[in-house]
Amino acid sequence: MRLIRDATIDATTMVRFWLPVLLHSADPNLAAGRVVLREWVTSRDPKKIIAAASLLRGFDHSVVFLEHELIADLLVAANGAAPSVFRIRAASCLVSPSAACIPAPQANRHLATCTTRPNPNVWPRPGDPYC
Repeated sequence: MRLIRDATIDATTMVRFWLPVLLHSADPNLAAGRVVLREWVTSRDPKKIIAAASLLRGFDHSVVFLEHELIADLLVAANGAAPSVFRIRAASCLVSPSAACIPAPQANRHLATCTTRPNPNVWPRPGDPYC
């Protein structure tokens, strides 16, 4: 697991694409991989934190829920090590959304007025009485 993880730092784009798939093939349940990735999460090195997070791409989106403690630690470490990098990575969810990036559906009621919005799936415009 460490050899796969360590290879991500200096990997070319093509190799970096396949390393998450290799990690998933070597450890489909992320049993040993969790320990190995956590070593880099605690390193406070932005390159290592990003590399550890990128290795999770080989897993199904449910890894966000199944490994919520690891994901939370990754987010905290990314924000602590390089807040500007963290904002850039978080903003990439807007460009290429995945299940990890999609927020929960908005409530159908506005908290201030308790009125029902006509269409909860449409973002309210400024000046709209429901926003």
